[in-house]
Order: sequence, then structure tokens, then C-alpha cells
Amino acid sequence: MSGRRARGWMAWAAVALATACGGSPTSVDVGQIEGRWAWRSASGGIVGRTITPQTEGYTMELRVADDEVALYRNGALQTTARYRLALGRQGGSFAGKDVVIFTPALFGWEEMGLQLSVEGELILVDGCCDGYAYSWVRASP
Repeated sequence: MSGRRARGWMAWAAVALATACGGSPTSVDVGQIEGRWAWRSASGGIVGRTITPQTEGYTMELRVADDEVALYRNGALQTTARYRLALGRQGGSFAGKDVVIFTPALFGWEEMGLQLSVEGELILVDGCCDGYAYSWVRASP
């Protein structure tokens, strides 16, 4: 096989493999974050504190389905946003890392860092050095 032909085949195989993996550019698949999530805590801020539903006197829930997320506070709908998974943009807080892009912004941020912990927590991180990291756990239906 000629070098040109081999490179062409490898490029085609790479594209086919990428599209076969569900099309997510991130290590997190949409199916992993769909569902209901209850807010557990948020840590950070300029003073590095941790807040919880108990310390703040309110609950929050995310409901993620299809390409939309709904934010509830104390059971009342606060806002909805469309979302998509991506890799952080160059020059941003999460360059090359898993992010979720919200339109319109959620928690004041359009691009938030995204992680699923080993324990199954969904973690959303503000894009600033003194922002918050929000921890969410699966909510009961």
C-alpha cells in the first residue's frame, strides 16, 4: 500500500471511529448526565468557602434531557438553557478539557468545566479562578 493511500485510509478510519463513539467531543457522554441532579454543595469563591442547601436555606435541582437543562430552586423553575458538550476553548479557563456550554449562561457562566466523579457526582466548575465548583448527586424521581 502506498504511503498516500495508507494515510488516506487512516484518516478515514479516525473519522469513522470518532463518529461511532456517539459524537461527543468529550470524555463525558450525554447519556451520563441526562436525568435529575440534586445540588449537594458548592466550594470556592474568593474566600474559599463551602455552601450547601442547609447553610443557604434553599435546594436546587438540575433536570437534563435531550439538549436542554432546567434549573429549579426550592422546586420552582428558575431558568432553562440549551447545552452542548465540548472541549474548552483556547485561552479559556478549561482549554482542551471537558466543558458544557450553556445558552443562555447558567450560574452566570456560558462555559463551565464538567466532570463526573468516581462516586457518580456531577461537578460543574465556574470559569474563574475564584468561582465555585458545584457538586450534584442523582436525585430521586
